[in-house]
Amino acid sequence: MGAAPIERPSLAQRIRSLGGGAPIVPLLILFGLNAVDELDRAAFGVLLPEIRDHFDLSLTGVTTLSAAVVPAALLVGFPIARLADRRRRLPIAMIGASAWGVFSVLTGLVPTIFVLGLTRIGAGLGRAVNDPIHGSLLSDYYPPSARAKVFGFHRSANTVGAFFGPLIAGFMATSFGWRLPFIILAIPTFALILFAVSRLHEPPRTGKRIVEGDVSLTHAFRILWGVKSLRRIWLAFPFISFFALALGQIMALYYDEIFNVNAAGRGVIQSLDAPFIVLGLVLGSPLIDRGMHSDPGRVMRMIGLAVLCVGVFILGIAIAPALWVAVVFTYAINVLGTVLYAGGFALVSLVGPPEVRASAFAFFSISSLLGVVALPLVGIVGDALGLRWGLSFLIPMVLIGSAILASAGRFVNEDIARVNPSGLEKTPEPHVIPPPSPPGPAE
Repeated sequence: MGAAPIERPSLAQRIRSLGGGAPIVPLLILFGLNAVDELDRAAFGVLLPEIRDHFDLSLTGVTTLSAAVVPAALLVGFPIARLADRRRRLPIAMIGASAWGVFSVLTGLVPTIFVLGLTRIGAGLGRAVNDPIHGSLLSDYYPPSARAKVFGFHRSANTVGAFFGPLIAGFMATSFGWRLPFIILAIPTFALILFAVSRLHEPPRTGKRIVEGDVSLTHAFRILWGVKSLRRIWLAFPFISFFALALGQIMALYYDEIFNVNAAGRGVIQSLDAPFIVLGLVLGSPLIDRGMHSDPGRVMRMIGLAVLCVGVFILGIAIAPALWVAVVFTYAINVLGTVLYAGGFALVSLVGPPEVRASAFAFFSISSLLGVVALPLVGIVGDALGLRWGLSFLIPMVLIGSAILASAGRFVNEDIARVNPSGLEKTPEPHVIPPPSPPGPAE
């Protein structure tokens, strides 16, 4: 008799396995919220040339506008995280989601460039909850051994927004103007908020506490600054944060200025970022998971090498002789960006003590502020010499960030052992509200 065929797991079984034995519902809901916040951001990025033309802005003006709305969102992430280290995190997540939904609608109604800036700040303030709050919640919903997959899957939610946002915005703007997409794309956010409120429960904080009791701001900073690997990641972030914060907007302007691509064309090009983000997840997350069990320090060094490759790809975009060449290099950055996100957040969740874990994620917002300066400088150089030279200005920053990240690999294993002395396999208890049971017979 022949051997029985091997039964492959279904897609649903694969998704359930991501949780490492913990319920998958929290991950799916936070995945959805992370996806719908990307719709608004993706729409703004792909329609930036139309917004620039509507308000008669120069390249310097529109990049300065994009940069000006970032600091407020970055700065508010830290007090949100401090609040989350002391209070329930789910209500904060729901308030933030409501805020970006409302301000997305208002973006489509603005009369002046000043009001547009205010609405984008408001939307950014709402989205500021995602990294520290979602990161902290996922760290407690799921065991350390599953976190690379969990964070990778959560990051891949951006692919949903990255695919549908540019497509819907590009084609809708071509027919109806740039305002309507922001109103339509806010609808899924409000639907998800209602579902999340009915299904999620606040999880207890997991891991060994380094300090008991309430932790002051200065004490939290001292605790986290004392984590050597985390300190180096923070120091590197100003040099690499621009491609996480604004590369999509820069590329929309690049496609418009260098290759004269219209809104619908940019929507198609930038929507196809999504499959390559998924590719990065599929290829990178299993490698990161295996690396976490064998040598997390080596994972950190490989992340530094990946950032170096991003610098090479940016150079390729800057000198691309044809549109397809620039698109290929952009997609390559998306593949590596997913790996960087999944690996970086998994490492931070492992080295950050539980009493200040949300703050560990939020300090990235503070360190990102210096990286925001690069965006208007790209515009200034672009107005003077062309956008190709503006992109080239970013390459030295990436090289510096790569070197700092690689140096953090020496300290990762020691820092993980301090927070997870029993290893990376312990699974937290599930904390999800079960669906209501059907009513029984009347008493």
